Amino acid sequence: VPALMAGLENDDVNIRRKAAQVLGELGSPAKMADLRLTEALSDEEPKVRRGAAFALGRIDAHAGTAVPGLSNALKDEHADVRLQAAKSLGQFGPQAKTAVPALIVALQDKESAISNAAAFALGQIGPEAKAAVPALIQAMQEGKAGFENEAAYALGKIGPAAIEAVPALMRALTNFNARSRSDAESVLNEIGPRVVPAAKDALQHEDIVVRIGAAYTLAKANGRVRVYAPYLNEALEHEDAEVRARAALALYLIDPEDIASARVSAGTLQ
Repeated sequence: VPALMAGLENDDVNIRRKAAQVLGELGSPAKMADLRLTEALSDEEPKVRRGAAFALGRIDAHAGTAVPGLSNALKDEHADVRLQAAKSLGQFGPQAKTAVPALIVALQDKESAISNAAAFALGQIGPEAKAAVPALIQAMQEGKAGFENEAAYALGKIGPAAIEAVPALMRALTNFNARSRSDAESVLNEIGPRVVPAAKDALQHEDIVVRIGAAYTLAKANGRVRVYAPYLNEALEHEDAEVRARAALALYLIDPEDIASARVSAGTLQ
């Protein structure tokens, strides 16, 4: 390890890069290198900076040393460095709570892989990342590619503090992507009993897709499909084909064995 630490200061960029990579591959036995690796986050070569960010997420580095440096690396001009910094911050879990403001900014990164990694890292931080809930909701509503799943994961790990995300999650419940639906439902389960009153409020939401999700949630929670059927029937008459399809999908998901709902679903989706 001392020799590799010395390699981080070598004039040859390839030696510096390789030293950082090997330290990361060594894992926790290289923990003593955390300060040197943090300093390497400022190296003039992006490959070295990326290698240092990778290593800091692997060596069980001291959070007080590594997290500030990785948070700053989220602003690096090179996307590869920003992406690795976000991934490594996720490795620190709740110990990376001071990185929450920087990760919130990273949710708006122009590179979708980075915004997704930032969302995942916030989920790893858990309830300590509750300040990120509004930003996660906003990013979900912007419809970034693949982001909905990572945002749902983060909100679920944040837990009950994510209650204000209920309308956005209601929308995801009738997504045609099965993973999005599953993740949203898992998050609502994590939030717990407070979801029911929030779902009742969402029945009056201005967005009809949110109303569909709310009716679906309440029917599943209470086992009383008929009580909330009017909200789904309303949507079945909507002029927008996607809205009709989402309502039909919700009916089918509530009770796939129900012949009537299956027939409605088939007819509406045609």
